[in-house]
Amino acid sequence: MYIANYAKFAQEPDLRRVLLSTFGPIGAQGGLYWKTWNEVVLERIREELRPEGCRDEASIALRVKLMEGLRAAAGEQRSVDAITTWAAKRLLPPAAPEDSALAVKVEQGAGADLFPWAGEGAFTIDALQPTVNGQAHYIGEQGGHLYLGKKGGRCAWCVDEYLAPSETSGEAFLEVTEHDMEGLPLGARVWQCFDGTRHQQRTLTLRTA
Repeated sequence: MYIANYAKFAQEPDLRRVLLSTFGPIGAQGGLYWKTWNEVVLERIREELRPEGCRDEASIALRVKLMEGLRAAAGEQRSVDAITTWAAKRLLPPAAPEDSALAVKVEQGAGADLFPWAGEGAFTIDALQPTVNGQAHYIGEQGGHLYLGKKGGRCAWCVDEYLAPSETSGEAFLEVTEHDMEGLPLGARVWQCFDGTRHQQRTLTLRTA
């Protein structure tokens, strides 16, 4: 998309003149993906074709990074959706908290019932919303969420089908205090796990994958 469009505008004086006469955000048609990336590409090309000394170098650098992010996300739809969502705002995606584990596995303890979200692959940092309540937010291969919830002075690490940052329960949850909530509760812990009827104490183990 970028190479072909750059060549087109570089080689066609009339098209180039029209493009260089514009300033600010460019508005394109189509769905979020095509609209956003057409705009980003055209805005980058416009600045690159301006005479040296008249270019908005910061604008170019941002769009280069956004396009690099799109290439890196290829094949991972949620990552593509994430970089597209942020690119539509002309912003880079926020980074996960420093020292966050890149992937986590949730394993059931001995004798525990198998929950749909346990043992089903790794939870990885969510590209769309990497941080929730100041802590890393993970999403599982089956679509489940692992995050820190906060409500009314209470804090709990939650595993659930839905992301609810202002709640402190879920399919499984582990209450923590403000003092010890920093970072994932790795290792074997006793969580409150929903068995379809009520929450029961079960040992779950979180480990980096």
